[in-house]
Amino acid sequence: MIRPATPDDLATIDRFIRALAAEEGLPAVTATLDDLEAALFGPTSLAAALVVQVGTVRVGFALYYPKYGTVSGRRGIHLEDLYVTPELRNQRVGERVMTHLARLAGERGVLEWWVQHSNHAALRFYQRLGGQELADIAVYRLERDALQELVD
Repeated sequence: MIRPATPDDLATIDRFIRALAAEEGLPAVTATLDDLEAALFGPTSLAAALVVQVGTVRVGFALYYPKYGTVSGRRGIHLEDLYVTPELRNQRVGERVMTHLARLAGERGVLEWWVQHSNHAALRFYQRLGGQELADIAVYRLERDALQELVD
């Protein structure tokens, strides 16, 4: 079953986020449960999440937020994270989550996400679903010192 996340899911989503970060070799997760709660359920929530459940066991999640294309005028969804527990991978669970998100995005016009080049399994998965790599786009980021330097 795929359902919208509730505050009762926060600890599980946090655990899944940490597992995903570890699998992808990302730096330690610094976001707290309070950060996650504010982002998903606070008065100025920024994102939404889906939880995947088999019986009463939570086995995955997807976290997404709205996007808007100024040139196309289309609204859409940006998928931030998709995680399925290792024992249920290759059983079409991720595909069902993407289908669910595609329905939501279909109402808006586009679904997009970022994938680390080193995550070959995810790249194959998304290509199999028909996802297209946007080769003409580079992702940039300013963090901490660089951000402060720009402000100063």
